[in-house]
Amino acid sequence: MTADLLAEGFALGLSTGLYCLGACAPLMAPYLLAEAPGVRKNIRLAAEFLAGRLAAYLLFAAAVGWAGERWAGVVPPRVLGAGLLFSGLAMLGYAFFRNAPRFGLCLPPSAARPLAAFPFALGFLVGINVCPPFAAGMLRIAALGGSARAAAYFAAFFAGTTVYMLPFLAAAPLSRFKRLPDIAALASALTGAWFTALGLSRLV
Repeated sequence: MTADLLAEGFALGLSTGLYCLGACAPLMAPYLLAEAPGVRKNIRLAAEFLAGRLAAYLLFAAAVGWAGERWAGVVPPRVLGAGLLFSGLAMLGYAFFRNAPRFGLCLPPSAARPLAAFPFALGFLVGINVCPPFAAGMLRIAALGGSARAAAYFAAFFAGTTVYMLPFLAAAPLSRFKRLPDIAALASALTGAWFTALGLSRLV
C-alpha cells in the first residue's frame, strides 16, 4: 500500500462530508449530543460510534479486497471503469449542486432509538451507508485486490470521514464549523474528478 493510495483513501473519506452532513448528521447529532449529558460520556459514546463505523469499513473492505483478488481478471475492466465513472460523476454533481442526499441505510431517528444503548451497532449500520464515495472506494479496492491493502485503504477513508465527527466529539453545534460544508464540497469535487478520470481510463 503506497502513500499515494492512502492519501487517495483519505481524500475519498473527506468527500463523504456532504453526504454525512446532509443525510446522516440529522440522526447523529441528536443521538450523540442528547444521549450524553456530560462531555466525558459524550466522548465515550462518540468513540464507540466511531469504532462501529471503522469495523464496518474494515469488514466490508477486507471482503471486497479478497473477492477482487480471487476473481481478478473475471470482471471486465470496463465494468469497474463504468462504476468508477458513475461514482465520480455523482460526487461531482453533488459538489456543484449540493442537493441533499437521502440514502436508505441512513436510519431515521425513530429507527435509531432502539439502538441508543448500542452506539457501536448504530455506528456499524451508519458505516455501511452506500453513498457514491463509499461505492467508489469499494470499486477501487476490488480493482486493487487483497484484503490487507483494502483494509488499509478504508482505514484512511475512515480517517477522512472522522473530520466531520469533530463537532460531535467537541459537543459543539455544526454552526460553529461553518467551513465544513465547503471543505466537503471541495474534497467531493476533487475526488469526483479523480474517479471520473480513473473510470474513463478503464473504459478507453
